[in-house]
Amino acid sequence: MAPGGLPGIPPADKNSFHYRSRSGRRGRPRWIGPAQWVVFLLWAVFNWWLLLGPGIGAVVSAMAVFHGVYAFETALGAVVLPNWGLVTLPVLAILLWLQVLWVRYGESVHLEDCVWCWTGRRGPAGVEKAAGTLGGAWCRDDRRWYYVPGGLVNGVGESWCSVACRDAAVHLHPLRLASPALVFLIVLGLAAYGLQRPVVAYKSHLRAVRRDVFRSNPAALAILLEKHPEFRPFALYLSTLPACTKAACMKAQIAARLEMASIGPDYRADGSTLIRLLILNGKGGLAMKLLGPDKPQSFDIAVREGRPGLARRILAANPRMDLGRNPAMYALLLLQEGRFVEAFDLLEGVRRPPSHSAVTEYAVAAYMSGHCRTVAEVNGWLLYPDRQAGVNLYGAAPPTGLGALQRVARDIKRRASYALGLAMEGDLKGSAREWRETEREARESGIPGLVNRDRILMGLVNPSALSG
Repeated sequence: MAPGGLPGIPPADKNSFHYRSRSGRRGRPRWIGPAQWVVFLLWAVFNWWLLLGPGIGAVVSAMAVFHGVYAFETALGAVVLPNWGLVTLPVLAILLWLQVLWVRYGESVHLEDCVWCWTGRRGPAGVEKAAGTLGGAWCRDDRRWYYVPGGLVNGVGESWCSVACRDAAVHLHPLRLASPALVFLIVLGLAAYGLQRPVVAYKSHLRAVRRDVFRSNPAALAILLEKHPEFRPFALYLSTLPACTKAACMKAQIAARLEMASIGPDYRADGSTLIRLLILNGKGGLAMKLLGPDKPQSFDIAVREGRPGLARRILAANPRMDLGRNPAMYALLLLQEGRFVEAFDLLEGVRRPPSHSAVTEYAVAAYMSGHCRTVAEVNGWLLYPDRQAGVNLYGAAPPTGLGALQRVARDIKRRASYALGLAMEGDLKGSAREWRETEREARESGIPGLVNRDRILMGLVNPSALSG
C-alpha cells in the first residue's frame, strides 16, 4: 500500500490538476447549458414585458403626468432603455461567466518528465517567472507570458499556481495589476455608469425646472426648455401652482393652462379648472368653444354673459337639458327676458337656505315684480352676505393653489352683494360707488367675469351704476 493511502483507495494524484476537481474527474457539468438557457429565457421575457408588453405602457402613463405629449420619447430615453441596459448588462455578465466555466471545466494540466502538459488550453511548459494577480497568475516560460486562472487543483487540493509558481514568484511586476477579472469588473462598472447617465441627467433637469420656475428665473428656464422641450409641460404645470390674485398672473396662468390642454400634462380636474378660470377672467366665449354647444355649462355661460338669445338656442338644440338642476340660472335667463313674475315664482319654490346666487336673483325678481314685503325681508341678506357669499376659508393664503383666489373672490362677491342691496334700499349713488369699487377690484384681480351675474342684476335695479 502506498504511503499515506487507505485500503481500497488509490493514492491522491499530486501531479495532475483539473478545474475545481480533486478527484481527477474530467468533463463539463451538465447544469451549465440549461442554466444559460434559463437566464436567456428570463431575459427574453423581460424584454417582451418592458419593450412590447405592459411595462412600457405603465412607464409612459407615469411619465405623461410630467411630460404630456412628450411622454413616450422621454420614457424611452430616460427610463426604458437605461433600465433595459442595466438588466441586460448583468445578464450578459452571467452568460459570459457560465461560458467561461464551461471552457475551464475542460482544462487540465499534468506533469510529465518535468514538463507541464496542457489539455484544453495553452500554458507554459515550465515556469521561469510568475506574477500573481486577482483570479490567477501570469506565468512565463522561455518564450512568452501566459495567464493561468486559479481553480486548477490536484488530488490533495493544492492549486497549480501555488505549486508551479512557488519558486518563480515575482512580487513587484506590472502584470500583477493586469487581472482579466478586475478588467471585467471595471468594464461592467463603467458600462453601468454610462447606462445610468440618462437617468441622472433626467433627474437633474427635473430639479432645474423646479428651481427656475419657483425662483422666477425665466432666462435659465428658457435655455433649458430650448434644449429639452420635453420638460415644457412640467414647467407649465408648475407655473400654475402659485397662488394668483392679480390680473397679469391670472392671464399667465390661463395661457399656461390653455397650452397644457394641447400638450399636457393632463390631470383629472384641470379641464374644469381651466373653464372656471376662463369664465372668471371674462373669456366666456373661449370657454364655450372649448366646451362645445351641447354641454349644459355652455348654457350657464351664455346666461352669465348676458346673451339670452344664445342661451335659448342652446336650449333648443338640447331639449333634454335638465333645467331643474340649476333653477337660479334659468331664473337669471327669465330676468334678462323681462319675465319677472315667472322668475319670482320659480325662485319662490327654491328650498331655503338657498345659495347666494339664488338669494340675489330672488331679491331682484321680487323687486322687479313688485313684491315689496319680500324685498324688505330678503334685502338684509344682500347687505350682510357673510353666510351666502362664497366658501368659508380660514388662515393665511397658501403659497400654492386657488385658496388665495377664493378669498379675493369671496370679498368681491360680498361687495357686489352690498352694492345691490344699497340699490334696492334706494341709495343709488352709494350703490354706484360700491359697484365701481367692485368692478375695479375684479379687474385688478384678473376675475372680471366673477361679477357677470351681479352686473346683469345691477343693470335691472340701478342701470346708472353701469354707465357711471
